[in-house]
Amino acid sequence: MADTQSIKPSETKREIEGLSEKIKDTRLTIQDLLVPLSVLLILVLLIIFVFIPMVKAAISFRGEYKSTVERLEELEKVEEKLREIDETTLQTDLINAKLVIPQTLRVASFMSYIDNLARELNLSSSSLTAGDSQTSVIRKSEQEEGETRVYFGVSSPLNYGGELSNILTFLDNLYEASPYVISISGVGLRKGGGDKWEVNLNVMGYYVPESTMKTNIYKDFESYLEYQDVVEAFSQKASQLK
Repeated sequence: MADTQSIKPSETKREIEGLSEKIKDTRLTIQDLLVPLSVLLILVLLIIFVFIPMVKAAISFRGEYKSTVERLEELEKVEEKLREIDETTLQTDLINAKLVIPQTLRVASFMSYIDNLARELNLSSSSLTAGDSQTSVIRKSEQEEGETRVYFGVSSPLNYGGELSNILTFLDNLYEASPYVISISGVGLRKGGGDKWEVNLNVMGYYVPESTMKTNIYKDFESYLEYQDVVEAFSQKASQLK
């Protein structure tokens, strides 16, 4: 009986010691955390340097794809409108436009037509200073819809004298007399001696250098045929140069 009682405390002690060892084994240590922390760090690095750039690239690609599709649709609309224009008509109108608004222009080129008109109306010039040697390039910038338009031209001051009715007729027919696109500015009229009058004005002829022609194929297309009055005016002016 005594032996049985002496054995039980010894077994209980061993059991307690065994439990203590198990408890010690279940405690977290730095070595236990090292592996999961390393995995977590690798996962964070993958997210930062791989997954996030991939998501950004996918979003950017999606935006570019959408923009490309929209541009493609715009080009298809432009192509459809271009097909509505007769090719022969287009070539003819283009040739006329290049004649009326050439790539280069000299003062003498458009002044001869203006001077002929003045002579037909018996107008005389006391100070006709136009000539090739006095050709100058003038640029005008116009802000429209966020874009800057540059116009090139050569100008010359003019002075004519004669009867008032002839001077008024000269001014009325000046645009039609020149086969080029011109503009008039600084018109001044004063009484001369007797029944004579004098008119002072500045005439500018426009041209478009090839190097300045920039085309945005994605811009809203507008058919030039909608300005049929301008097309007809170009055709009439070009006939004087052919």
